Amino acid sequence: NTIATARSFAAKKNESIDSDQEFFALGTSNIVSGIFGGLPAAASGARTAVATQSNSSTQVAQLLGAVAIGLVLLFFSPLLQTLPYAA
Repeated sequence: NTIATARSFAAKKNESIDSDQEFFALGTSNIVSGIFGGLPAAASGARTAVATQSNSSTQVAQLLGAVAIGLVLLFFSPLLQTLPYAA
């Protein structure tokens, strides 16, 4: 799934993907994450699609999205308390 997504979006920009390098980076990050108790790394096709559609070219767009979600949760969480819990 990771390589298929990468190749699909790279083809739209006339770029090439080195699958060996992608798998090495993903595996290395997961090993290091496991050693330090972090979360496993994975690709997100949905985030890639949104970033491509919005013409973002750096990871700063992902950082701004994370900050926006954090601000919504921080300031609007009292409004979400009235929502019912799933059964």
